[in-house]
Amino acid sequence: MISYCDDEFEITSQIQASWPFERKRSARMCEQWPRRGGLHPLLVYWLSRTNTTHSNDFIIEFYHRIKFAKGFFNIRWKITAGDKPVAALDLTYLQKEKPFPNGSVEEPAMAESPVRKQFVCECGREYIRKEHLQRHKATHGRPSFTCPTCDRSFTRLDLLRRHSKIHGAVVPDSRKEPACDACHSSKIKCDGGSRCSLCRKRDIECTYQRANLARRVIEANPDVVFDLSGGNFSASRAPSTTSNRQSEPREALRSARAHSHAGSSSSAASDASSPPMAAAPANVSPTEASWNERTKAGTRVIAHAMGTLRDGGDSDVFSNPSASMKEWLDDCYKSYFGQFHHTWPILHAPSCDDPVEFVPLAASMAIIGAWRKINDPSAMQMIFAIHQILMQYLFAQMTRFTFDSSKPWPLEMYQASLLNAIFAFEIGKWSFIPRGRMLHVAVSTILRQTNMFSSESAIHHQRRHYPSDFMPWIFGKHESWKRLAMSAVKLDRNIALLYNQSAFIHNEELNLQLTSSFAMWNAHGLHELYRRVPRELTQRQGYRMSQLMSITDANLPFPLFAEDVELILLGTANHVWTYRRQFAAASAADLAGQRIGIMIQLELCRNQLNRMYSIQTFPKNHTAELEVMLTAYYGREEEETSPVLLTEAMRRFSQATFSAAMLYNMLELLVCADVQQLIDITSGLYEGNELYTEIVLQKQARIAEWVVSIDGRSAVIHAMTILRLYEEYVANTGNTNNKCLDPIVHISLLAGAVVVRAWTEGVMQGCVCGAAIPTLELGGMPGLPDDGPLFGSWKATGQRLQYNGVALCGCNLLNWRERFARGLPEGGWRQRLDRNWPVL
Repeated sequence: MISYCDDEFEITSQIQASWPFERKRSARMCEQWPRRGGLHPLLVYWLSRTNTTHSNDFIIEFYHRIKFAKGFFNIRWKITAGDKPVAALDLTYLQKEKPFPNGSVEEPAMAESPVRKQFVCECGREYIRKEHLQRHKATHGRPSFTCPTCDRSFTRLDLLRRHSKIHGAVVPDSRKEPACDACHSSKIKCDGGSRCSLCRKRDIECTYQRANLARRVIEANPDVVFDLSGGNFSASRAPSTTSNRQSEPREALRSARAHSHAGSSSSAASDASSPPMAAAPANVSPTEASWNERTKAGTRVIAHAMGTLRDGGDSDVFSNPSASMKEWLDDCYKSYFGQFHHTWPILHAPSCDDPVEFVPLAASMAIIGAWRKINDPSAMQMIFAIHQILMQYLFAQMTRFTFDSSKPWPLEMYQASLLNAIFAFEIGKWSFIPRGRMLHVAVSTILRQTNMFSSESAIHHQRRHYPSDFMPWIFGKHESWKRLAMSAVKLDRNIALLYNQSAFIHNEELNLQLTSSFAMWNAHGLHELYRRVPRELTQRQGYRMSQLMSITDANLPFPLFAEDVELILLGTANHVWTYRRQFAAASAADLAGQRIGIMIQLELCRNQLNRMYSIQTFPKNHTAELEVMLTAYYGREEEETSPVLLTEAMRRFSQATFSAAMLYNMLELLVCADVQQLIDITSGLYEGNELYTEIVLQKQARIAEWVVSIDGRSAVIHAMTILRLYEEYVANTGNTNNKCLDPIVHISLLAGAVVVRAWTEGVMQGCVCGAAIPTLELGGMPGLPDDGPLFGSWKATGQRLQYNGVALCGCNLLNWRERFARGLPEGGWRQRLDRNWPVL
């Protein structure tokens, strides 16, 4: 097949290698090639013989039949200019110079193919298939398809679709309709209707249950009209609820196409287990309602851009958006960098001041920022649909990866993939997290294959592909790679903690220098960057991430930031998992050395975190340290003119300290308790199953020993400390949006709730709220609990435990459950709590 592309006709190598033309004729054609504007020699030869004027709009079909290798060719050209047929050429050539295998120069007798061209056009053209004749007849009519870009007309839709690729646009194909399951399995065309002809013949109903992502969106959203023309997606509110939508799905699709004929179309998919959309809340403010509607419109535009990208085109939706789209994107980016970016600082915020041209990355930033601000279920469902499209597209791109050291790392592809993996984890839906885990593993595997976890490799890559002596440019490149690797490790540990699995990335792999401060990474403008360079702690560059993850001594030449403490804890999480896996099979004496090493690291982190809490609680007593910490958490604000500079820096410092403190308590809890074992027993997952009777009895015996042990009492102290830190953080910041929290907070609250329930039900016999017994009060206690005499004596006796005057007792256990649930977003995280602690 010869296709037209950029004023040049390309021919397949098979035909090109088998050209049967004589040497003189080929030489004459090649001489004419440059003077014919880059056309192929074979076409040039035909033009010279027929005196046909050259046109840049030729559409050529090339048919050939090879009876013997390099022996006998039947060639037919069909050439059209625009939508008008120009001519047809039948060319037969017999190479007589080389004999055939039988020794003669004539072609051996062969039976001709009994192909009968029974479909004849009035112009004399014959076709084998009826659809080919119908397509040809369209060329005799008047043009009925017009290009919206250049106003050029065509008689056939496929010609318009081929032409539109020149402009980078995609024309929907209205003929594409999903077939019913019976027709699809029989591989025949479905003629539609409430029951197609095949289903009427078989006396069955038409069903549409096969894996069709677009249809899942329709079935999950009965009050939304969708357009699926050409594999694209758009949605708008239906005027009324149809009672027979599920019984007549094809009519619903047709009405959707008619409804969105003048609108935009986009590509989408949805999760198979997504719940149906509920009605929007009635008590929504006008601002929230406007934001929800803008989000729905924005997601449609994003879906269209992704559909264009999937079809091989380019989209300028993000580089050159409309006024309304730009306003919505600015709000989404503001939400992204104002909330999500503080927890996952993957992107270089100053670089994003310019439009982000990589569509998947810009779309990921937009839906993450929008999700944190909306409450409308229908808008949220559309965001989830876009998220699924991005996951599928990016995973397909990552699995096609082939390492090539001669090309620069596709950083934006890695960033978009990791952002969607993180977003799936933050959503917390049962079906999203495994897919996000697969995408995360794909990214981590590629980072490992490209040796992106090594500083030496990063330096070599920068010098080869980005040679420059400009300090901000070099800093931005290296920091982007380090931040990407750091976020991949953090997500890896979070997933491992949630599922009680081993980590995918090992501590020893991270041979990268420590990241710079948040202030350096988010300095907007060269003047701000150069102002912050002298305050940067240069001693940090002498340490690698792997060194800090295994450190046991705090005698460092620089103060630790909250992110540094978090990195140490992420490294400790690997050791905690190994210790807990060996705990059931080995004795305490055999694991004593391993536990001591873990406790040394945890004690180091606790002291550092208590120092940070002391700086925040008593700033006048730590003036010098406070200045170092606040300058490390400057952001976009101008240092000389911004009135909220110190306030925003303190907020970021407090948020980072809070997240690290939650991770610390989570690891302390895991050292003292097997959370998964507690879930297996207290949730009743194996009740009534005789296969697990013996295992359940063994676990119940272990739990009975655990609740009265020092480990059990230490675990419940850390569980209640998790709740105390969360409630204090909400009270100090006033932020009740649990979507903005670090996912480690959700994981810690889930584990803390399980431990509190197991310990309370195992220890408390009757109500102890008013009993005159020794009590440990956790309220009003700054920072993290230590191993002082107050806690040591309570761990030895294990009497009443209370927080702000409320005792932990069986009579108010459901109230404690509700307090833990307040920190979990609706959806997947709440469902996990319901599974671990069902309310009977």
